[in-house]
Parts: sequence; C-alpha cells; structure tokens
Amino acid sequence: MIPLDPCNSIILTEQDFEKLKDSNLYLPIKAMMKQFIKGIEKYEGVKGALVYDAIAAYYLLNQSAFHCRPMDIVVETKGEHTFGMTVAEKRKIETQNHNVSVALRVNGNKFVKDFICIIKS
Repeated sequence: MIPLDPCNSIILTEQDFEKLKDSNLYLPIKAMMKQFIKGIEKYEGVKGALVYDAIAAYYLLNQSAFHCRPMDIVVETKGEHTFGMTVAEKRKIETQNHNVSVALRVNGNKFVKDFICIIKS
C-alpha cells in the first residue's frame, strides 16, 4: 500500500518538468502540469505537482526506493466518520495479522531522477 503521506513529501517543480525539453512529451506535459501546479498551490499550498499515481506505479519499477513495513490493515465499514478508510493497527499487541506491506518513505531524489529519465525515453 502506498499511502498519501510518503507521496506528499515528493514535489515535482516546474524546473523538474523543464528537464523534459528533449522529449516529445515536453509540450503536453508542460501544459498539463502548469495548470495542475496552479491548482495544487491554491488548494494544498504547495508550489509543485503531487504525483500519487506515478509514485504508486514506481513501486513496481523500483521497490528498493521504498521503505515499507508490514502492518495489520482493515477497511472501516461501519464508522460514521471513517467509513471506507483504511485503518492500521499500530499498537503493540500480541496478535496482529500483518496483511499489507505499507510504504512509510520513498527516496524522493531517486524517484524524481527516474521519473524524468523514464519520461524522456
């Protein structure tokens, strides 16, 4: 599982996207990201792109860039405020069902470098 927390620590800036100038995808990506970055800045207060899906897909390409921990995860199906949310049992109890490997950190520098390289190829 790749939660939002580690993804929020990786911000692709307009300068990062400028590194794609030699790519056929430069112009469409630049156009999309310029508007996307404006929205992220307005609603999240971050001047850059948060690319959750790309980071989740990156796990399939380079698991070594992730620090993961096995956890006991359930989906809450009855809570009034938590319905549909995932809940991690983090208390130190004897019986846990470690059913999901959860990413706690992602090597942001490695991700950005590989992201640019993959898009350019």
